[in-house]
Amino acid sequence: MDMQLDKNKLRAEREQRAWSQSHLAEVAGLSLRTVQRLERNGAASLESARALAAAFDTQVEQLRELAVTPQLKTADSVSMVSGVLSRVKAKTISVGLLVAGLVLASTGLIWWSKAVAEPIMINLLVASENKTLADVKLVNTEGEISDVVLDERLKFKVASSRVDGGVMLTTKIYEFTNNQFELVAEPALLCAHNQASAIHFSAANGKEYRLLFRVN
Repeated sequence: MDMQLDKNKLRAEREQRAWSQSHLAEVAGLSLRTVQRLERNGAASLESARALAAAFDTQVEQLRELAVTPQLKTADSVSMVSGVLSRVKAKTISVGLLVAGLVLASTGLIWWSKAVAEPIMINLLVASENKTLADVKLVNTEGEISDVVLDERLKFKVASSRVDGGVMLTTKIYEFTNNQFELVAEPALLCAHNQASAIHFSAANGKEYRLLFRVN
């Protein structure tokens, strides 16, 4: 029985490991044509899905495509809000506390929002010439910078901020020249949650590098 896998997730899992489609086919015991078809349309047999999950060391359910919930019409949204407010009143939640919370927010006293803010989890994979040079996990907080040093020749400073649609990452790339680290690039990219996003750059010696980010 066929099932629908998330083709974007399949491609992201492969690229995160800096694997080619041929290498994935070899590891999973599938044909190259099957891997190409799965990344194109996501339709897989149970056997193929299990083979990919084993290759990626994960579960089949983690690779399946999530069903998209249809958007509510405006009238349905209003009805739902009204129902929620009715239940709130039925449970006798203090209106005074709700108003007080709104007043505090409007005056800028929102210290509680910082207290409950969750850190941003970032997976960074650095590859060159189809070889993985580093695979690190960063715990980044908005307003702070995470440092990654690679072989004392390259250094990356990563800052993140939450925006609509995902997380905006600003990366400063430094190369060790003239006995010091010098800034050579400052790319920024928008990363959707659980989707891989890549940056490519060339070092002074002509070597090509790829930075693959995934935000959880």
